[in-house]
Amino acid sequence: MSKYEYYCDHIYAPDCDSMTWSLDYDKLSDFDDVAGHWHLEEHPKKPGCTRVFYTCDIKLKGSVPKAIKDILTKKALRDATAWVKRESEANTSAAIPAQFAPAY
Repeated sequence: MSKYEYYCDHIYAPDCDSMTWSLDYDKLSDFDDVAGHWHLEEHPKKPGCTRVFYTCDIKLKGSVPKAIKDILTKKALRDATAWVKRESEANTSAAIPAQFAPAY
């Protein structure tokens, strides 16, 4: 699969528990446009747990078949979020409270 290069400006808003990003138009990127958002909030039913929300829109240059765009979108989502599970589970001080832990 091809590699794409793009540059973004990030805005961290700790008072909103979020970070947004958009394409840095001062640099040459392989996409026409990119915008995204990470947001954290307390889980409504699991005290001590946090929900992580992620959204991203990418506008590719030129015409791209839907099947190709779907493949790129799925891979981009997987690449962008894979670290969340790994890092959150590696932090033992942020373990899931016992009452919510999976029963194996």
